[in-house]
Amino acid sequence: MQITHFSDLPLSDDTLADLAHLGYDTPTPIQAQALPAVLAGHDLQAKAETGSGKTGAFGIGLIDNIDLKTLKPQALIIAPTRELCNQITGVLRSLGRSKANLRVVTLCGGSPKHPQRESLKQGVHIIVGTPGRLIDHLEAGYLELDAMKSVVLDEADRMLDMGFAPQIGDIVSHFPEQHQTLLFSATFNQQARELANAITDDPIFVEVEPEQTTENLKQKLCRCTNDNRDQVIHNLLIEYKFEACIIFCNTKSACHQLRIFLRNMGHAALTLHGDLEQNEREDILVQFAHRSATILIATDVAARGLDIELVPGVINYDVPTDPSTYTHRIGRTARAGQSGTAITLCSNQETHRWDRILELQDTEVEPIISRDSAGKAPVFAAYKTLCILGGRKQKLRPGDLLGALTKDDKLNREQIGKIDVMQTVSYVAIVNSYAKSALQQIQSGRIKGKKYRAKLLG
Repeated sequence: MQITHFSDLPLSDDTLADLAHLGYDTPTPIQAQALPAVLAGHDLQAKAETGSGKTGAFGIGLIDNIDLKTLKPQALIIAPTRELCNQITGVLRSLGRSKANLRVVTLCGGSPKHPQRESLKQGVHIIVGTPGRLIDHLEAGYLELDAMKSVVLDEADRMLDMGFAPQIGDIVSHFPEQHQTLLFSATFNQQARELANAITDDPIFVEVEPEQTTENLKQKLCRCTNDNRDQVIHNLLIEYKFEACIIFCNTKSACHQLRIFLRNMGHAALTLHGDLEQNEREDILVQFAHRSATILIATDVAARGLDIELVPGVINYDVPTDPSTYTHRIGRTARAGQSGTAITLCSNQETHRWDRILELQDTEVEPIISRDSAGKAPVFAAYKTLCILGGRKQKLRPGDLLGALTKDDKLNREQIGKIDVMQTVSYVAIVNSYAKSALQQIQSGRIKGKKYRAKLLG
């Protein structure tokens, strides 16, 4: 049966109403292929990129199958990073908006264990967590999985890259004998395939290719030397004027070096790598998503699992050693019908790597040159990010923050951008020239009758 609308699926009226309220009518390709298997209780192995709608591919089915009267974990989603866990939790809460008593808890490192334990004691329906923190709660006896119906491994290849295989094995040992396993991965190398086959029983396999096409993704190659690589990046950024750009480097040291160079040249650049503390990583990602920085410099390991919308440009600072890594990098742009440009820098010493990538490419790659950018200014970051030390735990909502910022008419809605409310912290994008006024407004005023500390990031 061809699935063209969510109403073609055996979903409850409540779930269909929630999807309609969210404006969801037509499933994405991965949802159309995966949901019939999920709803039928089959094990599943799915190959799909970040941004393909895979959270809905498992989330819609899981929520539709939850028994609200049973206050025990019935579904477990394991993901590699705190950011991805938070994104998944947010989607699940939106999908289950009409289920007033639905309890979803996030169990991740970087947050205190005590509040998480209290949530588990009170009872939950769905758990979203990272492997390490899940092990902590299992070993301490606070997390029991005897009532679990379904488990999801999201970004399975990424978790293996991060060395989580032993933790995944430990978690699997706590599963009840009868349960459904759904495994989602952007790639299926030998290690990912071995894991998938070990934890699934007679699975259905589905695969959705990335949405990029030759019509909306332009791939370009720029020759460079090891000595002028940084200057070439600067020139390209000036020429293409990307409002948002991710620059991928093969090493952390290259990320650090490039950030210093670009900051000295006037670019609003941030670095994302594996050595960052969780709160530092979250601050950086929020600033980039809020357009408080136009450039995110990242290693491949740090960038996996991110879901950043509308990135018009990707630059490969160096040629990746694995062709599949190249595919994943350029997959960060030209999403959901948007246009995008992917530029790769290549020295003579890297030509053999580039030739291997070209062998697998079905599209044309345009050769370009780096033009002198002397006297031209970098793209200006339009926003600053205001960080308020209070979040969902303090019962704050986006409307509360908006009201506190605009109540004295010193700011209006047009000067305020994206608002993100996390568990214990909130972020607000403020037009650059009004950022200090916004900070003073929060520091001198109150939100829902209470004073909160705040700071400007960057």
